[in-house]
Amino acid sequence: MPRYQRNFLTAVICRVDFERLPVLGAAERPPLSLAIGELFPALTTKPNTELAVSVGPSGTHVSQKTPSTIYEHRRAGEEFPFVALSSEHIALEYRKGYQDYLSFRSEIAHVMRALLEQHPTLIANRVGLRYINQIVFPTGAPLDWNGLINPELVASVSAGLPGGMKLARSLHQMQSFNDEVTLTSTYGASNPDYPGELVRRHFVLDFDASRTRVACSDLIEAIGRLNAACEDAFERSICDELRNIMGRIDD
Repeated sequence: MPRYQRNFLTAVICRVDFERLPVLGAAERPPLSLAIGELFPALTTKPNTELAVSVGPSGTHVSQKTPSTIYEHRRAGEEFPFVALSSEHIALEYRKGYQDYLSFRSEIAHVMRALLEQHPTLIANRVGLRYINQIVFPTGAPLDWNGLINPELVASVSAGLPGGMKLARSLHQMQSFNDEVTLTSTYGASNPDYPGELVRRHFVLDFDASRTRVACSDLIEAIGRLNAACEDAFERSICDELRNIMGRIDD
């Protein structure tokens, strides 16, 4: 898939959820945290209070589980990326500084190999990869995306707008799937001035790909398929003028 010199990404998140492993949230730093620390040596911790909800004949009861710890790992002096490790999930997240999947994949591989080494029989309940693009231009009409965004997506933003009314927000969601990936695509005008009138050029392309029940040994390959689905959806959503603005890299 194409690579670009710049992007409009405001969040990239890879997350693996699994059945609760108390050792990963223990007060004593777990071996998995130490292994992650080889690439992300800056460590902070924070308390994680878990709630248990039970529903029975007498009603719904909420009880507090034993407090646990979340281990957050970063590179020295950097805010992002960071890896969060808890007793029920592990996540690698960017909010800024994301470059491309090649470098991101090497970080994912380091974390997932450490997870496999420490917990080789682990089965992930869910693995997800999400890309949130906030495409913003400071000038121009709010619905002028000619040559930038797929015209079918742009048309859906104002489809059905009643006569004489102003548009405040228009977000749309589509879910699709095949044997390997479930993809939730959210797109449209989120409007930073909401609930006021849409007056700025601000288009969201949010792709959230996931898969359930994945063996730990298959996680890296599964994440690669999730990424391919997200990249394909993104390419189908944009036009050549936006590609030129982003600066396509020809390998």
